[in-house]
Amino acid sequence: MEYKKEQKTAPLRNQNNVKAYRILDIKDNHLYFQLWLNSDEQGKVKASMPEEYQVGEYIDLQVIRNSRTSYQIHLLGKTPVAFIPADGRNIAI
Repeated sequence: MEYKKEQKTAPLRNQNNVKAYRILDIKDNHLYFQLWLNSDEQGKVKASMPEEYQVGEYIDLQVIRNSRTSYQIHLLGKTPVAFIPADGRNIAI
């Protein structure tokens, strides 16, 4: 699997607001994940090939909050092994 440039190093991940999110569920071509650190609110992102993903895996997302109720989500792909949290958190900080 080819990783995108912004996924490869910690400084680039931080600069581009890329975080690893654990997949909580997969339904109807959508991947569900915990949206915010201190919330049970779930987000979803459409995947063109959801069969490539499994519940419990980590995906890299850019979640950009536009306002209090609006945000943009960009799926970058699977998280590189180096950035998967060892303690099993739902969101890697």
